[in-house]
Amino acid sequence: MSTTSALTRFVHVGALLLPGVFASAQCGPYKFHPLWPETVGWAYLNEFECGPADNVIWDNGATTWQVNGLAPGLHWVDQYLGGQYLSTDTFEIEQLYWDLQQIVLVAFPGVEVDVYASVPYCGTSIFNYPTCSPPADSVVIFLLQDGVLIDSITPVDCTYTFDFWGGLPTGHTYQCVLEDRSNCASSGEAPVTTVHTCDSMAFITNVIAASGGLSNGSIDVLGMLPDTLSDLPLPPPFTGTFTLLALPNYDLIGTVTGSTASWTGLPAGDYLIGFMPDSLCSAPSTVVTIGNSTGMVALSGADPLFVPLWPNPTVDQLHWNGTTSLSARVLDVNGREVLQASG
Repeated sequence: MSTTSALTRFVHVGALLLPGVFASAQCGPYKFHPLWPETVGWAYLNEFECGPADNVIWDNGATTWQVNGLAPGLHWVDQYLGGQYLSTDTFEIEQLYWDLQQIVLVAFPGVEVDVYASVPYCGTSIFNYPTCSPPADSVVIFLLQDGVLIDSITPVDCTYTFDFWGGLPTGHTYQCVLEDRSNCASSGEAPVTTVHTCDSMAFITNVIAASGGLSNGSIDVLGMLPDTLSDLPLPPPFTGTFTLLALPNYDLIGTVTGSTASWTGLPAGDYLIGFMPDSLCSAPSTVVTIGNSTGMVALSGADPLFVPLWPNPTVDQLHWNGTTSLSARVLDVNGREVLQASG
């Protein structure tokens, strides 16, 4: 008996005693999962890497090394040597779809839409593949605003693609839709996301002045009023996070969560109130003043002090307290009077 024959017999006997021990890691099964609209996949074993096995039987009765028409779900394949059972491999065929994720943010200077796209197992696995891998230059991602196409992105790599749009207006709905124009004919769409308009909401406030040079002023936010004339105004209830900043350095005083807010123990000065709604929406803000920090003076002929506005908001609220009659004037950047009031 030759050394080669003895070694061959030893390997075969060893395989029978210890099923599957001598099968290579590259044997498989290699799985090809259907990418929608395909609904069946296929799999195969590499017969040159499956050790002593010389025959296979799949769960659907097929006896070839490759099997087609596998529906999503669990499957198995048995390996045999000369009619003797060696081992069983259990595997799963998955129904694949484009993983299209859309993240909508309200960030300066407007709405940002981030989009991520990939196909599971596309170029990322040794044993798992989609039945069809769409060419990148055949795939397009469309951005819809209120259901109307406004922009697109291509190419889209099925391994992984990220892109974004910025500076979009509030008061609209946004949705990303993917179209594959290759023979794979796959598709995908993200949910419709609504972004409300809140930057014109009004704050209902109550301001109590500080007295005696002490830090005993207070600011109460009693509620919010929507701008019903804006695009997609935020519907009630108006809940979120209120933030109070001391101007001009924007020092954080505190945050309050809910539909109202209150801060006490405040010195005279200018304050910026911000409101971040719980719903996806632009964040309104307003400036309020405690005490005489806006530079109001008695009509005594003294030079008036100008009112500081932070940070140039479209709508500003000025508050002052006192028992004597006061007058206020609003000047433009060129020093021209545009409004005068007394009280």
